[in-house]
Amino acid sequence: MVAVGASGALAGSPKGPQTTTCTGDMVTAPSTPNVAVPAGQTCRMLFWGEITGNVSVAGTLDTYGWVTIDGNVDVNGGALTESNWPLDIKGNLSISNSAGQNGLNGFFGPYSTKQWGGPDRSEVHGNFSYTYNSAPLYVGYAGLKVDGNFDYSNNAKPPVIDQSVFEVGGNSNI
Repeated sequence: MVAVGASGALAGSPKGPQTTTCTGDMVTAPSTPNVAVPAGQTCRMLFWGEITGNVSVAGTLDTYGWVTIDGNVDVNGGALTESNWPLDIKGNLSISNSAGQNGLNGFFGPYSTKQWGGPDRSEVHGNFSYTYNSAPLYVGYAGLKVDGNFDYSNNAKPPVIDQSVFEVGGNSNI
C-alpha cells in the first residue's frame, strides 16, 4: 500500500512541492517529485524508475529496482538498504542517528545496469555523510561510487566495506 499525502500543499494542488508518503510496496515511480517514509513504516521501491525530487526517510527504505533519485536522500533515525539493482542518487546522501535494518545500512546489490545505459554499481553524485549511527555501513557486491566527499564519523561501529568495490572521488574520512 502506498499512501499519497502532501508536504506544504494538498495532493493535486498546484501550490508547493508535493510529496508521496510511502508506507508499503511502491511498484511504480511516484507522480509527485518528493517521497517521504515516516517513522515506523517500511517503503519497498520495487520499480525501475526515477524520483524527480528528494527522499526523506524516518522509517526504512528498501530499494530493489534500478532507482534514480534526482535530489538528495536524507535518512534521519531510519534505515536504508539497496538490494539487487543500483541506487543512483544525483544529489547528496546523509544517514544519521540510525540503528539500521537488521543492524546494517548499506549497498548489497549484485547486479549492474550498464548494459541498459545505467550505472554498473550504486552511485552518489554528491557527498555522502554517515554520522552518529549505531549501525555500521555495509558496502559489498557491485559496490558504491561517491563522486564527492565521504564522511564516516561519530559512529558506534566501524564500516564493513569491500574496498575493491568502493570508490570516493573527493576526500574520504573514515
